[in-house]
Amino acid sequence: LEIGAGRCKSELYETLLNQYYGKEIFENKNILDIGCNAGGNLVELSKFNPKFLTGIDYSTISLKQCDYILKLKNIQNYSIFNYSFKDEFSYKQYETELKKFDIIFCLGVIYHCKKKTVQDILKYLYNCGKKIIMSSQTFNSPARRNVNWDVSKKNIEKMVLDAGFSNIKVLTCKEADDYSSLKGLTNDFYFECIH
Repeated sequence: LEIGAGRCKSELYETLLNQYYGKEIFENKNILDIGCNAGGNLVELSKFNPKFLTGIDYSTISLKQCDYILKLKNIQNYSIFNYSFKDEFSYKQYETELKKFDIIFCLGVIYHCKKKTVQDILKYLYNCGKKIIMSSQTFNSPARRNVNWDVSKKNIEKMVLDAGFSNIKVLTCKEADDYSSLKGLTNDFYFECIH
């Protein structure tokens, strides 16, 4: 199974996340991975002995890959399902359908969504997650025609604070950090939302 360096979650943990989060953070925790894709993050999280892993993604193809990989790795304490964040939904609907978690990952999701959807995702994260770890790109792209907000670090930080979080713990940001030693990063802004 060939995976490009940009998609390799083991490199993301080795070069960045392990600097901030040890086994005690994830052990015996219920964890949600929003935008789980083919399951790379869930595979890495399984190494920390979590209580249960939940992955959601809008792509049925990604979920089939994810299920295959998790079974191949003999990971059993997981559930994955198809889920889309929609403009007509509210954070209350996300709370009802997705429930609460000890830790929620939301890596590489928000810069694909409209502003209202991002606001509702952030409000859901604030209300239903004890620890929130996120990443985003920090630039607008013509390829993301539906995005109707300024995808910048400053604006992301403002939206996080507007959702109720007290602060942001920056793990790395391309505009401020030397990326030469960091591998496995698909986004340029990794951060934790602080309650």
